[in-house]
Amino acid sequence: MSRVSLPPDLVSISEAAAVLGVSRQSVYAAIESGRLTEHSYEGRRCLLRSGLRRQYFNATQQRSNSPALHPKNETQDLTLMVQGLLYERPEFQAFAEDMAAFLADQLDPEHWGPQPWAAWRWATMLVATTVASERLTGSVE
Repeated sequence: MSRVSLPPDLVSISEAAAVLGVSRQSVYAAIESGRLTEHSYEGRRCLLRSGLRRQYFNATQQRSNSPALHPKNETQDLTLMVQGLLYERPEFQAFAEDMAAFLADQLDPEHWGPQPWAAWRWATMLVATTVASERLTGSVE
């Protein structure tokens, strides 16, 4: 009995796993959970070739608002850490006030729109903060 060859627009489970760079078990799991749409061609389980990667990765990637990507108390921990540092080292408070004054003259984040900001805006913030820090510490004139 010869094996049925698939039309060019369909791929077998093994071929789909190779295209996606995952195991066959992962492809079967995605089919069983409804993340991938299975087709049948003459009794063989197969998937549509077009849009396969997009369909798989859109259904399996973690979303940016996923709780797993944002630990619950991350902001609170950072706030407590900064408050503790300012309490232990009062000179940082004066430095932070000078830094805020310098950055307020150089940047106007109100015109940047709400967050999340694009990477270039964060890069601008990083460069401005670095320049301000160097000028305030006297390491660069």
